[in-house]
Amino acid sequence: MTRRDQIAWLIFCLILLVTGYLLFMIFGGKAVDTDAFNFRNWFWNNRTIDLFIQVELLFAGALGVSVILSSVKDEGEK
Repeated sequence: MTRRDQIAWLIFCLILLVTGYLLFMIFGGKAVDTDAFNFRNWFWNNRTIDLFIQVELLFAGALGVSVILSSVKDEGEK
C-alpha cells in the first residue's frame, strides 16, 4: 500500500467518523427508547440465542484445534 493510498483511507475514515458524529448530534443521540427496549432484559430472557452462540464457538474451537494438530502431525510424518 502506497503512501497515497494510506492517506486516502485515512481521509475516508475521518469523513465517516465526522458524518456519524453529525448524524448523532442531529437526531439527538437517542435512536431507541430505552424504557421500551432494554437489550439486557431481552437478552437474558431469551437464553436460546446465547446458548446457540456458545455451542457454535465451542465447535469452531474444536475444529481449529483439530486442524492445528493435523498439520503438526503431517509435518512430523514428512
